[in-house]
Order: sequence, then structure tokens, then C-alpha cells
Amino acid sequence: MQPEVLVVEDDEAIALLIHTLLTRNGIAIETVGDGQRAIECLGAKRYSAVVLDLMIPNVSGLDVIEYMKRNAITTPIAVVSAVSQRTMPQLDPTMVKAVVPKPFDVDQFVETVRELCALQSPRPA
Repeated sequence: MQPEVLVVEDDEAIALLIHTLLTRNGIAIETVGDGQRAIECLGAKRYSAVVLDLMIPNVSGLDVIEYMKRNAITTPIAVVSAVSQRTMPQLDPTMVKAVVPKPFDVDQFVETVRELCALQSPRPA
């Protein structure tokens, strides 16, 4: 079964780059631009991994992580963000399996997402 990743990114250029990189590498993606939409998607469907920007509209990336934790959604998360060192301790290591700083190396990014997808297969909805 082809892995499917939820990408939560409000910057359209970065979202397009991620879409191109992942689909070229055989990974299906669903892209949303804000945290509220991410929560709706996570409540309705299971993914192989989540690629999450922290600075997104409506509901922050940190709040999306908290929602996942409260609802026992164990999908591995890769935070892709220009996070500050001050934010790093707030990232729950049981949820966030990788931090990819912006700007990122494209090959390393794809490999990171592949590794996360291998950690968990999506469960039937």
C-alpha cells in the first residue's frame, strides 16, 4: 500500500515543493494550509506520517500536536519549521520523530519522510 502523508504548510511555494518531492518518490500526499483543517483531516483519516509546520493559521502546529496526543493519534510527525531553540523543548518526542529546519536539504527531507512512513502503516478509517 502506498504511504500517504498529511502535509500542513501555509506557504504555497513550500507546499508545492513538498508535493513535488514526495509524489516523485511514490508517496501520496494531502496538503492543508492551516491547523484547523489539519485537525479535521486527522479526525477523519489515518496517515502514514504528518509533515507539520508550526507557524500556521487558525490553530498552531503545537496545538495540532496536542490534539493528536489527546486523541491517541500516533502518526509520526516531522516538524518542518524555522523553529527557535526556545520552541524545541515544547516538542513532545513521543509525537515528533523528526525536526527538519527550513530551509531543508531536499534529499534528506525525502529520506526523513520515508523513514517516518516506515514506522507506521495507516490504519483503516
